[in-house]
Amino acid sequence: FSTLLLQGGALGIFPEGGSHDRAQLLPLKVGVCIMALGAMRKFPGLRVRLVPVGLNYFSQHRFNSRVLVKYGEAVDVAPRLLEAFTQGGDPKRRAVQELLAQVQHELEKVTVAAPDWKTMKTFWVLRDLYCPSKRLLRMTSVEKVLLAQAFAADYDRVKGDPAVDPLLARIDQYARNLDALGIKDKANLESALLLRRHSTVRLLLLLVVRVVWLLSLQVVFGPVYLCLFPVYAIATLYSRRKSRQAVENSSVKLKGRDVMGTYKVIIALPLVAVGHWVAVGALYRSLGEPVAVAYFFFAPFAQFVVYKSLPSDLAFLRSTWALAMSLLHRHDSRALILERTQLKEDARSLIDRLEWGMGSDEVQSLEVCRQETLHFSGAFGKSFMDPSEELGESFSRSLHDLNESLKMEEIERDLFFKND
Repeated sequence: FSTLLLQGGALGIFPEGGSHDRAQLLPLKVGVCIMALGAMRKFPGLRVRLVPVGLNYFSQHRFNSRVLVKYGEAVDVAPRLLEAFTQGGDPKRRAVQELLAQVQHELEKVTVAAPDWKTMKTFWVLRDLYCPSKRLLRMTSVEKVLLAQAFAADYDRVKGDPAVDPLLARIDQYARNLDALGIKDKANLESALLLRRHSTVRLLLLLVVRVVWLLSLQVVFGPVYLCLFPVYAIATLYSRRKSRQAVENSSVKLKGRDVMGTYKVIIALPLVAVGHWVAVGALYRSLGEPVAVAYFFFAPFAQFVVYKSLPSDLAFLRSTWALAMSLLHRHDSRALILERTQLKEDARSLIDRLEWGMGSDEVQSLEVCRQETLHFSGAFGKSFMDPSEELGESFSRSLHDLNESLKMEEIERDLFFKND
């Protein structure tokens, strides 16, 4: 590898020494530092730079999931560290540990870390509460990750304040109340906007339209779902078994979700290929060559369309469920909105006082956007700023446009829905 670096190449290393599904980095191995310093000692004048790369997964245990790859500032190896490394003994060990600490610090800047998943999920809700509501409905997944990262990275500095833990406990209870209704914070916000802006009759009509749309999807793509279901079922069962084995053989894995996606791909690809040829053969024998040839060419296209559209369809299903729950449990929905409003005010007050995460450009930009915040009162017992004044035409469209806009809302990209 030293020759590769000498030629201007790059080498990828996973300094944690293995994959895991924890909410924070594992203790880094010293190998990456020894390799860097060793290469510089072997080739005097060689400049080695360590570039931190953060892999932030979105449901790595599921099909069709994504990952946000974030690159940080490169770490230059100081000449004094090379001198100490060359001396050997204690100076060498101190040089390696100092360089490792620099790498650790830079990696923490490009990953979202928390003491545990419960705290991590609390940061996700804290992010949604701090963000102006209008901005939240439009944020990209990258912006959401960066904002959650800002709060997570600064948590160690602010956690000693006596007001931090009580607020996080209230946020956790709010999330539990949402879970009791089977909805998430963003869906709760969207439903509140709909309930405030539209009459019950229109919302019931919207709900009927959504249900009819979901049923029509099942009718149109039902045969494709039936073809893919055996592959999905077998791949899921196989990956769960392998993940249990991985947890048993590891001291750092929690549920083994970091390996589930890999094993799903390993088993699904050959199953899809074999299933396709089996179906072609069966159709050829039963219905003749034209049908078999048509299936051979068009079935993969239909399966790909269903595969790529499934996340948006699931998001549409979640938002439909949230709307149904809001209509069926209006009292609970109103209580949740009042709770969210109070939590939002308290969270912002605490974040401003502690300057929590203010080192992040994302947090600073949202602080400037405060005037965009939506306050839900009025229908819930207080003076009220009409959401339509803030969102303009977003929630005053025709029923068809409203339905389409919410259908395309990519809720599944929100990290709050992950690891559920």
